[in-house]
Amino acid sequence: MATSSSLSCISIVDYRRPFNIGASSITEYFCSVLASDGRSNREALRNGNLLFRNHFVHSITISRRYIEITITAKCRAQMKKAVIYEVKLLINSNRPADIISACCECVASQGPKAACKHIAALCFILLDFDDKKLYDACTQRLQEWHKPTRRSMNPVALLDIDFGCLKHNAQWATRRT
Repeated sequence: MATSSSLSCISIVDYRRPFNIGASSITEYFCSVLASDGRSNREALRNGNLLFRNHFVHSITISRRYIEITITAKCRAQMKKAVIYEVKLLINSNRPADIISACCECVASQGPKAACKHIAALCFILLDFDDKKLYDACTQRLQEWHKPTRRSMNPVALLDIDFGCLKHNAQWATRRT
């Protein structure tokens, strides 16, 4: 059996499969972790969305072992620009994908099942990766030559086209040529 250290890690740019993660699985994970801790505050999801939109997460690598996918990333701290946290997420790649565990180096996340804004930011990146289908490059499809566009218009005779113009009093007037 291979150990997790012997797995090959690839960048998210080179990863060509969907993660199948949905907003429901993210919400379910965060609700279960927060409920087990006795917390009901969902600020982690809101702040994680802000970190995601402001591009705080970088250096995302993926390693796959059967149906388990381990995603590691680095996330800058929100207040201290020099501090960088390492975030690790373990998901089950079935449809829909489930988050098995997550951990972060920040103070807010404790134990193997953590729920902080850095983990939420990574989850939102995976959700965006699937929504925008970033795993499918535009150069993977063959070039099609001499194919008309799908939008088509019916031709109209020149004499049937109305060349009217709207005057200031909102009445149509025809131009005389």
